Amino acid sequence: MKNILRFMFWLAIISLFFSGCGKLNTIQSLDDTHYFEKSVPQSRVAKAIRMGASRKGWRTRKVKNGLIIASITVRGKYFVSVYISYNSKGYKISYKDSRNLKYNPTNNSIHPSYNKWTRILEKNINYELSNVYATDEPQKFTSTEHKKKIYKKRSKINLNGKTIYIKPFVPFARHSRVKHNIKTECTLPKALADSIAKYAAADGIDVVMKNRIKPN
Repeated sequence: MKNILRFMFWLAIISLFFSGCGKLNTIQSLDDTHYFEKSVPQSRVAKAIRMGASRKGWRTRKVKNGLIIASITVRGKYFVSVYISYNSKGYKISYKDSRNLKYNPTNNSIHPSYNKWTRILEKNINYELSNVYATDEPQKFTSTEHKKKIYKKRSKINLNGKTIYIKPFVPFARHSRVKHNIKTECTLPKALADSIAKYAAADGIDVVMKNRIKPN
């Protein structure tokens, strides 16, 4: 009798163990549709979704504006596919399809790995979204207004009819360690010197190459 009771006890323990291993979880719908307080370009949200998904091996396909399908195959056996709907403020991940994960449409349950993988997907997408503002293009200083300021500032220096003297070479410092190890000094090429003089002459400026330049 004792042996029968002991056997039934261990059978119950084993049954509980295996039932725990096969426990299914309710499918989580990950809603980040209000990730941003203010709207950002929708194209940047889509790009962040694609980049975040690719970080963990998810493949993405754009169905239409505002909808991406992401899928992944794990260990060559388990397959998951999700819808990722998005707008200018965020996105939402919802179940599309799966294989070998015991999906039950009756009670919307699935193997725990599904929720684990989609949470990792969400984490990586959010990482990319956090960089959206950081990747804003820096202010360009080639605007017409900025150019006008530069030209206005430069125009205060009137060089018309003036003569500019340029040294044809740059000598090394007298006590430089490398001075005696170099046979030739840094000489301004004649072609470059001629080009400088030519373009300066077009603006009424005379350029003269001279070794010894006296201060004005």
